[in-house]
Amino acid sequence: MSKGGVVEFGAGFALRLSGEPEQAGTLAADLERRFPEDTTFRTAYVPVLRALIALGRQDPARAIGELEPAGTYELAFLAGHEGFNGSMYAVYMRGLAYLEQHKGLEAAAEFEKVLKHRGIVLYDPIGAVCTVTLSRRLMC
Repeated sequence: MSKGGVVEFGAGFALRLSGEPEQAGTLAADLERRFPEDTTFRTAYVPVLRALIALGRQDPARAIGELEPAGTYELAFLAGHEGFNGSMYAVYMRGLAYLEQHKGLEAAAEFEKVLKHRGIVLYDPIGAVCTVTLSRRLMC
């Protein structure tokens, strides 16, 4: 029910992962409209949501394209968000897109990038998610 941008990003991320791409798309559009000049939203949060939606539509190439704006800032620490900062999500999403394209080495390199930058990730859940994802792929 919150209209905070970071809350909407987290809700959109969770909604897409739980099978609600339309609601995630609505939240992404709202974030684009409300925060057009905010670097974090423009280069991190919205591209990640758009990539998630593309992956849900089995379009990994589009997902990678949606993440292009995040490239410049993907190793940035998105400070100021207690408990959830969204740092490195673009890197993780790119890894998932590479997995969908059966590019295991490229995917592993993305997941390892997250794991090598614990100082950026801190306590964000993306660190644990990458560990699990990478471990599962190595066992296959």
